[in-house]
Amino acid sequence: MTIMTGTILTACGSDAVKATDVPAGDSTAIATTPVVAEVMATSYNVSTTESVLNWKGSAVGKSHNGTVAVKSGAVQVEGTNVVGGTVVFDMTTIVSLDLEGEYKGKLEGHLKAADFFNVDSFATATIVVKSVNAGNVTADLTIKNVTKSITFPAEVAVTETEIKVNATLTINRTDFGVVYGSGNFFDLAKDKAISDDIEFTVVVRATK
Repeated sequence: MTIMTGTILTACGSDAVKATDVPAGDSTAIATTPVVAEVMATSYNVSTTESVLNWKGSAVGKSHNGTVAVKSGAVQVEGTNVVGGTVVFDMTTIVSLDLEGEYKGKLEGHLKAADFFNVDSFATATIVVKSVNAGNVTADLTIKNVTKSITFPAEVAVTETEIKVNATLTINRTDFGVVYGSGNFFDLAKDKAISDDIEFTVVVRATK
């Protein structure tokens, strides 16, 4: 969750006050209770054509990178502040950008298979934003039905018609049950192990 990440319409209550019961003959005994103004969040729809998840995985002496498409999402705003949001990624769209032909097909097939993200059983991954504070996003990331809380820096720009979020984060794939080729789970030579870290660059564009 450039995350995985936060026009603005507000609805305010009346400024009127309400009088309490007044004792008979006592015109000075009037108490008032202010009505608290209620600010309503505005929802922006995430663009599936302008938003994307970029990924990079590595091993000793080599790395691969690619993308995952955004399936759906929405971002909630109060005033000029992002206060929540959900972005759903279509894991069946994992592609490699650094390979071609046969090798590209093999890598993409392996990443989609049970060794890695098992997209037949877990077709989507999600980021659910919990808060945005001083340029840091706290969110729940779910991959393969495993949910972890993560915090990462993000550039968030809000206008009356659009939200732009650019974020870069690194996750430990083994936290989400993706352990294939991990030197921490298998007895592998150093040059055969695949890094547990995956780098994500998340770009989100949302409009009313």
